[in-house]
Amino acid sequence: MHYNLKHTISLAALLMAIATCFNPSAHAVAPFPYPIVPDTIATLTGRADYYVTHFWDKADMKRIFSNRQNVKDALGDYFAMMPHAQRDIATQSIESLLGRLSKQPKDLAFMAEAAQSMIYSDTAVFWSDELMLPFAVAAAKNKKVDEGTRLRMQRIASILQNNQPGRSAPNPEMTLLDGTKANVYTPDDNLTYQVLFFNDPECTECNMARVKLDADYLTSRLINAGIVKIISIYPGEMDDEFKRTADRFPKTWDIGANPDVDLIYDLRTQPCFYLLTGQGYIVDKNIPVDNILAIFSRLRNLKAAQGVSTEPYKAPEVPSDDADANANQN
Repeated sequence: MHYNLKHTISLAALLMAIATCFNPSAHAVAPFPYPIVPDTIATLTGRADYYVTHFWDKADMKRIFSNRQNVKDALGDYFAMMPHAQRDIATQSIESLLGRLSKQPKDLAFMAEAAQSMIYSDTAVFWSDELMLPFAVAAAKNKKVDEGTRLRMQRIASILQNNQPGRSAPNPEMTLLDGTKANVYTPDDNLTYQVLFFNDPECTECNMARVKLDADYLTSRLINAGIVKIISIYPGEMDDEFKRTADRFPKTWDIGANPDVDLIYDLRTQPCFYLLTGQGYIVDKNIPVDNILAIFSRLRNLKAAQGVSTEPYKAPEVPSDDADANANQN
């Protein structure tokens, strides 16, 4: 399964959580007995599969929510093992849990919101779209879940479903600097990558990322050679103030604005980068600018090994009349 460990401390925190999960006595208060993995299962994957499969077996869903904080702690322990379980096992386990909660809309809403805080929000230890999506879909489809939570989960589910790696990126219109409209990107077989840079000039980190990209020599060569394209999208209106700011942006970038991109794309980071193939398929999203630069460096080396020039095309010089005259005299 695909996970995004957001902070340097996250891996350590996750490993501590795993150790705690395999040692239920470490919990001050458990809302139900946790599964004890048989010693005959030796591999981490096997133990994780067993653990997540049987995690909720002894949970009385009608009673455990009397102490919701304890249930939330248990959900955190459950998620901590997911990175080590097989994808289909994890999916089946979540579907089973959500099925048991289908007739408890308040508790289902609580679990979806708890999942949001633990594996989707800005403060999450790690992100997992694959784990979050079924919680969001279940809460969004349950008509007895309160309207506010249902609408919020509908939005999360829509964003996650439409922004999965491997899928074509959403491609709404944006307003260009000259006031015309255009799609955010145009599929192009000649490009190796297209980068969507959701770039708010009021964001300090966005400005730093812009300067890094602009100053990187390899990036400039790849752009000029028609191998990559950078598309800067302002999540606001194309007004005069932004146009003045955009004058400082690289002239080789495509620049536009759309105030509704936060409803369309997964913009959990600032700055936010999407790496697309030339055809517009999502390779990765919410990745740091340094990762983009590292990918461009590897791409430059690959093109060099293939004998592909990353120098911009230069038309042959046309001799001037003076040069022709001098040549004739000689």
